[in-house]
Amino acid sequence: MESRGELALFAGRSGAQLAERVARELTLIYEGQGEKPTKEEAPQEAITLWNLRHKDFKNGEFKTTIGDNVRGKDVFYVQVCDDPTSKRSLNDNLMEMYLTLYALKHSGRPRHLTAVIPNFPYARQDHVPAGEREPLSVKFAAQTIAKAGADHVVAVDLHSKQALLAFSDESYVDNLTMEPVIVDYLRKEFKGDLEKVVVVSPDVGGATRVESIADYLGLRVAVAKKKRTEPGVVGSTYILDKVRGYNAVIVDDIIDTGGTVEKTVHEVLRKGATGIMVMCTHPIFSGPAADTMDRLYQKGKIRKVVATDTVPYGPHFLTKQKWFDQISIAPMLAQAIFRIDRDLSVSGMLTAGVPLYRPAGFYKKP
Repeated sequence: MESRGELALFAGRSGAQLAERVARELTLIYEGQGEKPTKEEAPQEAITLWNLRHKDFKNGEFKTTIGDNVRGKDVFYVQVCDDPTSKRSLNDNLMEMYLTLYALKHSGRPRHLTAVIPNFPYARQDHVPAGEREPLSVKFAAQTIAKAGADHVVAVDLHSKQALLAFSDESYVDNLTMEPVIVDYLRKEFKGDLEKVVVVSPDVGGATRVESIADYLGLRVAVAKKKRTEPGVVGSTYILDKVRGYNAVIVDDIIDTGGTVEKTVHEVLRKGATGIMVMCTHPIFSGPAADTMDRLYQKGKIRKVVATDTVPYGPHFLTKQKWFDQISIAPMLAQAIFRIDRDLSVSGMLTAGVPLYRPAGFYKKP
């Protein structure tokens, strides 16, 4: 299991929290292998983030400077574009990523350059409606990453199969899935009561996901159908499958404004579910979403919302929002990075008996 080159881990400003967690998990992996990580061939006690310097100009432009020598290295750059903890917009973080990848590739000359972007931006703009003059935005985002210099992308739960087609051999993608994480979480959450659990997709597009989860656990499946009145606004939702007397687990890849989840919750309760838990990969929580989830929780309509740290939230939010249970997928990302660096099967981590997630509190400093 030889490395493709000395592993160098960098992070964008909004990706720093997640990258620090990944670094800690990589250190544990190295320890498990009986190895020490290196930097400039010198043994290190732990994986740490390599040095980037950022400068913002008053007119909104940005500059990044690579502070370490990356020539011949196996470089991984972690960025999060949706970041409610900062004043930077999604597009600010996206541009920061493009320019940093360009600097790493063309000023640093690494052997390999992988962009780790768990919540891939513009992934929902994956098709052009018939008769409309719209950009295929996810393809543009993927092509620009390749042009910037990344030869590989690691994402988590891309919104659709169409989004996967946006990537080319020039910058191929490993799309990690949350399904094994959800399966393990549900086993621990419900223990011996799984026979009274139904997994619910809030739309037809997510049916394959919930069917896969349900097959692992031998659970029932329900699929909600929805009609949108405009983008981001759900007009009506209905469910034909049986949920009466069951604990419902609503699973989606993204919670944005929360409208889809809210209407699905109301429909599931109307159909007689005894309790509801919501799980998602990317908790964007735009606009009224957090208030909506809080209201559903306060009224006893949901038990909690379980989501990952692909979107960062600060201590104040995590303490205030009693309904929110954040788990970290840093272990899964670290496993992917280690396996890519060693030219091992990425999917092999699913059968390796290694942790793929942890409670977010695991990373709190003493």
